[in-house]
Amino acid sequence: MIPAARLTATGRADAALLRSPDQAERAARCLPAGEALLLRGNGAVTLGATPGLAVARMSLLAAACDVYLAAMSASGAAPGAASRASPVTPLSAGEIASWRAVGGELLPRLWQHLRSRPGSSGSSGPGPGEEQG
Repeated sequence: MIPAARLTATGRADAALLRSPDQAERAARCLPAGEALLLRGNGAVTLGATPGLAVARMSLLAAACDVYLAAMSASGAAPGAASRASPVTPLSAGEIASWRAVGGELLPRLWQHLRSRPGSSGSSGPGPGEEQG
């Protein structure tokens, strides 16, 4: 369940924007280990020790969402459809732990890659949150 969602009179989730400190606080408490949160009607939030790492995490989140939607489309299932036979399964606790074990090494490398792509304006100097040295 999305923490900011409310049930309407019809029992459906309401995609209201986070418009109160209470809603924002509830959403912040749901950030798993300070990583990322998807909010219906609000988009995504990612965090990092520096802005560059938060951008790298957002890039990974966008890519994961693209892969999920492509897999659901290829399977003929509607995204978000509850199906026991869905070919797309959530990551196991072990898979999540494995990612977290290497994330500290991989996110900075991804940020460097993103900065060096053609058209990137940040390839000649320090990135957001980085000190010039």
